[in-house]
Amino acid sequence: MRAAQWKQLYDPVLPTIFLAWAKRTEIDVPTALVDEVAKRDRIADWKSLFDELKAVHQEKERAWRGFLWAKDRRAASLQDHVCKLEARIPPMAAQQQSKPTEKPLGTRERDTLLKIIIGMALAGYKYDPALSRSPIPQEIADDLAQQGVAVDVDTVRK
Repeated sequence: MRAAQWKQLYDPVLPTIFLAWAKRTEIDVPTALVDEVAKRDRIADWKSLFDELKAVHQEKERAWRGFLWAKDRRAASLQDHVCKLEARIPPMAAQQQSKPTEKPLGTRERDTLLKIIIGMALAGYKYDPALSRSPIPQEIADDLAQQGVAVDVDTVRK
């Protein structure tokens, strides 16, 4: 009756629930009674099973909350990093704008540049413009390619 008042049992109580409660509280019950009830139904300590399941659930919930907390911390850290990078943009943009832009070559400058190039080809590569099919443009293109400047052979010939 005291167990019913404490909500451990109820009145009337099913035999399987009573026998599980008796086992949990270490009350001796005749084995013949246990055997007869076990023939008809499963004797399980539902309260202990519930308590175990509840503990497992609470542990999973704690782990999930920890995961969410860590995820929020990572997101906040990434957001801080993004803010720092965004703060660096205006000074870099101002610096980029302050650089003087190159003006296009004028006709006279272009002609002078072409004279310098042909002079280097004549002196450095022994280029002979009189030859119809000189191997020198290919050599120049290969040397430029070694320096990371890709130029077509026909462009060098022109």
